Amino acid sequence: MKVSEAGNTIIPAYYALIEKGYQVERVLKEPEDNITLWRATKGSLECNASNPITLLGVVAMAETRGEDWKLTQAEFKEFHEKYLSFEI
Repeated sequence: MKVSEAGNTIIPAYYALIEKGYQVERVLKEPEDNITLWRATKGSLECNASNPITLLGVVAMAETRGEDWKLTQAEFKEFHEKYLSFEI
């Protein structure tokens, strides 16, 4: 199976969140600017993102990493050295 982020994955991402037991809603964040965000809640966990695909990723991160979801200095250094460091 091969799946890539595209327009045809938005609705399946929404239903994946529902199947995982989340209540999902689209909420108006900035009424004067007509900016919306997507929110998934389950128990005490609340995740927000700009679209259902990103929301599913935030939920997966929160479920996997738990309360200690924030990156550590070691993780930052490792990621930076592996993916962001390059010579010109």
